[in-house]
Amino acid sequence: MNIDDFLELDNQEACYNSFYKGFHVWQANRVRIINDLIAKREGLTDAKNIAPKKFLNLLKYVVLSFVYRPKGGKKYDVVFFAPSGTNSGKNEKGKYTQRICGPFSKLLADRAKIIGHARQFTFLRPVDTPVWYSDWYIIQAKLYTLFFSAFHYTDYNNLVNVVNGIKKEVRKICCSVHMESLEKNVFRQFLFYTILRKKYVKILKKIDPKIIFVNCFSYGGEQALMAACRELHIVCAELQHGYVERNHPAYNYGSKYFDDNGLRNLLPDYFLTMGAFWADRIRTPSNKIVIGPAYLAPYTRIQKEKIILVLSYTNNPQIFSQLIEDISPFALQNRYKIILKLHPYEFSEVDTRFKRIKNLSCVEIKTSENVYELLGKASIVVASVTTVAYEALYFGIKPFVIYDSYTKDRMDFSFFESFTNATELIEKINQSNLNSEVHFEYVWEKNYKTNFISFLRNTVNIEI
Repeated sequence: MNIDDFLELDNQEACYNSFYKGFHVWQANRVRIINDLIAKREGLTDAKNIAPKKFLNLLKYVVLSFVYRPKGGKKYDVVFFAPSGTNSGKNEKGKYTQRICGPFSKLLADRAKIIGHARQFTFLRPVDTPVWYSDWYIIQAKLYTLFFSAFHYTDYNNLVNVVNGIKKEVRKICCSVHMESLEKNVFRQFLFYTILRKKYVKILKKIDPKIIFVNCFSYGGEQALMAACRELHIVCAELQHGYVERNHPAYNYGSKYFDDNGLRNLLPDYFLTMGAFWADRIRTPSNKIVIGPAYLAPYTRIQKEKIILVLSYTNNPQIFSQLIEDISPFALQNRYKIILKLHPYEFSEVDTRFKRIKNLSCVEIKTSENVYELLGKASIVVASVTTVAYEALYFGIKPFVIYDSYTKDRMDFSFFESFTNATELIEKINQSNLNSEVHFEYVWEKNYKTNFISFLRNTVNIEI
């Protein structure tokens, strides 16, 4: 699969010229729309990251959002905006740590601040580093949208015209893509943008950072924060948080984004990758800087156990469910334990997605457990499209990656053993030298500390 024809949407006037009062409609929605186009073409499904909450839990969430809100009072050279959900995990002391930005924040000590976000209305605490949360701002934006949207009737009508132009271009590619509620979604996004931009300007003026790092900045959902930074002339950067490649819509853009300064300003000034491999695979106007994966540094390969670690991916649960069912007799006969590690978005869907295999005697399903501790123990890793397949290389494991229409253009099979079905996987496991040496330097840069310190010095004159 190649998304180049979808990227041509970036070059259509209805899309690139979709600014409305500073808010760019296409940028806010392009990743979702292009992913929907890909899903339609390839027949993919996805998990819904939904967890219903009781009233008292929601009330607690609102109160804690106020308590943990950004308060100012101290200036910070560097601010990391990071979710506390999919990129958080517990350390050896039982405290939650930010997987991506946490190690970099510690290099700066009290000169840096992390601003996180609750996961499904829950604050993951205790934390190993003091964290503010932006949820209080988001609650205010939601309340404004709920009670005052009627006063923006003209804005709604104007945005409908913008959306209709985008729809027309998208339907030239696929007339059946779902966009029925796009107008209402865009209207809410615009109101959120209007409120959040003011909130972010206010807090950023107080803490006065030289640079901010934002997780998933390139996805378009943080336009209010980006606009606040542009207004205050703050350098914007994004730390690579996971899998990026030539078919990822957040990190690949049409030519218009490279030629137009207004569009370039919607994206971070710098995109910091974990290795040269990742920088070589994406097409973004952001300056690509190789830094390295700080979060992998503490981990080492420990004694191998008879574990087949299967890494689930949100788009193809039925493939892994059938695969595990088919290889379970082999696992039982050879005394392997099969561990299925779920993507965070799948945690609430275990019963529906993996009902057929969850009671097999040789199978364990893991949700929030530390995947790197599992990699340290596993002798075999089986995967589809996921960063963790590449992370397995760091642990000296050459993973087995399923080869199909979804993976063939997304994964670099020069690093992996490919297979197409359970029979072939078993044959290749039996034939493989599981102790062979694995080289990973092109994928994972080792000198993250030196590189990060150099980047701060050269970019914003911060010395560590």
